[in-house]
Amino acid sequence: MVDSHFEPAKEASYANGCQLSYNYVAPLATPGVFSDLPKWIFNPRSPLRFYPRADWQQWRWLMQFMAACTQRQCESSTAELLALAQRSQAIVHENSHDLQLDYSWRDSGKLIIYRNAKQFAKARKQAEFQAGLGSQQQVLFPAQLLELEPSLTPIAGSLAGGVFTPLEEVGDCEQYTRQLFDYLIRQPGFTAHMGVDILKLHREGDEVVSVQSSAGDMQADHVVVAAGVRSVPLLKGTGYTPLVYPLKGYSLTVPIEADAPAGTSPGLSITDYGRRIVYAPLGKRLRIAAMVDIGDTDASLSAGRLKLLRQQVAETFPRLPLDQATEWAGLRPATPTGKPIIGRHPKINNLWMNVGQGALGFTLAAGSAEALAQQLAGEEVSPVYRCFMP
Repeated sequence: MVDSHFEPAKEASYANGCQLSYNYVAPLATPGVFSDLPKWIFNPRSPLRFYPRADWQQWRWLMQFMAACTQRQCESSTAELLALAQRSQAIVHENSHDLQLDYSWRDSGKLIIYRNAKQFAKARKQAEFQAGLGSQQQVLFPAQLLELEPSLTPIAGSLAGGVFTPLEEVGDCEQYTRQLFDYLIRQPGFTAHMGVDILKLHREGDEVVSVQSSAGDMQADHVVVAAGVRSVPLLKGTGYTPLVYPLKGYSLTVPIEADAPAGTSPGLSITDYGRRIVYAPLGKRLRIAAMVDIGDTDASLSAGRLKLLRQQVAETFPRLPLDQATEWAGLRPATPTGKPIIGRHPKINNLWMNVGQGALGFTLAAGSAEALAQQLAGEEVSPVYRCFMP
């Protein structure tokens, strides 16, 4: 294992949304995008911002994203992602039990709230479709929302309805990854090269013969590229560049005192759909994550975007101690359809990829790893995983 950081989980895994959406997935590419785009692009309070760049990868990604905004593609991606997510859930539960991992895990369910009647109507149809795929969900109207989550009282007049998925979970991805790493580093045969940059893949014919790194050349029988948005420059010149593009997001981590007044903070994991803000209770912390910035390709903090996020959170939960919040920004490695790319490089026999999980990174990680492991071992690949192979 090679990581450019000296500790694991220091990029997209560090302070992400922490929702584990094993039973409710909705690709970003949906038929409703066409009607929503104008108001997103021209509204300064929009959860989505577009920064055009002279970058063919950006425009290629956008064209294929728009092509994926069909009902047929959305339903296909939903079904495939649900199957991968549910397999991931089983693996994470097994790891958590066997290794006694402690990562602020809770299974209190996830509530998606809608402020717009048309969006709520679409959500009801999506819930009906996913019910046919095995998801357990409840469609709730405003009075039922407030009964389930009283902390929403300040916005009672703005609620059109919601969807509650009782089997959803939350967990701190950074804590989970670090503890799993601590276990692996103690296992015979596992070596981690931390604080080392990969510079180039050296290829002869249809194989990678060595990897150039900041610590010198490294040899391996097989090479797996699983570097998030950094995977794209690593794979340039190999004859196949995965269509992965960074979607920048932001988060706030708010401390919650044990004696905080009731209703100060949500007790459930909540997604405010219209504003694209997620709230994940993690014990004595609340993780708040939001926004999709297309074309802002570094993880620097934007004062304007964070100011908007704080304003919108304060309007929904006015008693949160936002003055104590820790700010963060990260890059989600996304494909146009929302489906990750897992498997052998099409042109190089011993080069493998595990990239493109996007906003569902933590949710899909375990199943993605199993899918790749089956292929590396030469085993028969589960039907659940075949649709993600390049």
